[in-house]
Amino acid sequence: MENEIQMTAISDFGNPYQAGKPVQGGSFYGRKDILDKILNNLNRPRDVEPDIFVLHGPKRCGKTSVLLRLRDILSKQSHSYVPIYIDLQGYTSDVFHDESSLLQLITYQMSNELLEQGISAPEPGHDNFGESARIGFERFLFNATQILAGRRLFLMLDEFDKMREWIGEGLLTVDTLGYFRHLTDKKSLTFLFAGTPRLGTFTSEHRGMFHATLKLPVGPMSREDTCRLITDPVKDHYAIPIEAVEKIADVTGCYPFFTQVVCSELFTIL
Repeated sequence: MENEIQMTAISDFGNPYQAGKPVQGGSFYGRKDILDKILNNLNRPRDVEPDIFVLHGPKRCGKTSVLLRLRDILSKQSHSYVPIYIDLQGYTSDVFHDESSLLQLITYQMSNELLEQGISAPEPGHDNFGESARIGFERFLFNATQILAGRRLFLMLDEFDKMREWIGEGLLTVDTLGYFRHLTDKKSLTFLFAGTPRLGTFTSEHRGMFHATLKLPVGPMSREDTCRLITDPVKDHYAIPIEAVEKIADVTGCYPFFTQVVCSELFTIL
């Protein structure tokens, strides 16, 4: 009877584990060390804070979830920064073919992100890019910073490894990286680049353009946070034996993606 009651309770709510997609809101666990390091550095005086943050780690380690969490925190708590999240993975060859189109795509996405945060973003009309994409991009940044009244744009570019690919394919040149560096010198824009461990190597190869950079590796979560990720989503419905919790943490290596996958599969067969 006890088992029947437990199974009925479980069937009354959906699978709380999220496997295969970035985690947001109350489903996000851990990474306090990384988030605190970024936030603490952003709160430093502008002349000593890093101009560029580099978040690097293997695929499926939770980098995108960290960026989305950071966006949520800054949009709700920061009086100094306005976060913008952009996923470069979605920039395919049918819409992107050179630096000009890249800057236009980033501009339109920035405008949409600002509007979603309730900020009346300037219109990035196509005419703005008629004379020069860089001039049009900087005009948009200038108009945006006037609206933000002293707050700084924090531009998070996910899947930044794509830049390396595009340079290798001849779609971009290394000069584009230098241009991003130039933009940070204006002190109205801070970048965060996120990608695989190759990104750390990439920025080292061009260290002259990334001299004021804070590199942050992303790996497994702490064992404590992993155990919370396993138990908290279902704690109001049933308790997972500690032996099972420890076994899951061992098998998944405390990587959140694999932990979510295992827990999701186990939940479906209960």
